[in-house]
Amino acid sequence: VHMFSLSAGGEVARALRWVDEPLHFVVRDPVARVWLGERSFPFPGRLDSPLALLRLARGAGLVDRDPLGTLRHLIQLSRGAPELADDAPDSLRDWALRHTHNRGYHHLLNLLSILAFVLPYDRASAKEMARCFARIVRGPGIGYPRGGCLGLVEALVRGIEGRGGRIRLERPVEGIHVAGGRVRGVVVDGRAVDADRVFCNAGIRQTVALAGAGAMGH
Repeated sequence: VHMFSLSAGGEVARALRWVDEPLHFVVRDPVARVWLGERSFPFPGRLDSPLALLRLARGAGLVDRDPLGTLRHLIQLSRGAPELADDAPDSLRDWALRHTHNRGYHHLLNLLSILAFVLPYDRASAKEMARCFARIVRGPGIGYPRGGCLGLVEALVRGIEGRGGRIRLERPVEGIHVAGGRVRGVVVDGRAVDADRVFCNAGIRQTVALAGAGAMGH
């Protein structure tokens, strides 16, 4: 999950706490001014109330056309999309098209998908996006880490090296070793390196390729 979408409640902040390097996230409301096509509006920093969702909908122009369909779908999204099964194959785009063809809303969903997964909405899982958006709604708000992306990396490096870890640069991982249904380590320079945990930031397609599709389950 992208760090900005879940702020101090996200996986990146949790990883920093594991290595005793908590990073302060700055949360503002609105968090930024965004453009959707020819329209700009202040994006709310918090989405934890019906009023905040309504502000988001009005700002994005969702009430200009098919307001019931778009607002109904936005509420479904904020509740984690209970209508979708956990293994539903629908992309976020395909699921939204079953509810509304409001172009502004589809622009907004694409923005949210990039914020959460760094993926366009026609390549993002509808159910996973709904889970993520529901967490954003319940969470502390969208925030930026002090120092930005560089500050985040520097904090991770300090935490790892402070606990006796080593950073190896220019040593690409050739594979993720999975056995008995668990990740056991990685393969580097043709050799297995055992590990209790493996954090992979390569993206879902590359992660599946590194581990092997058979190791990932359904």
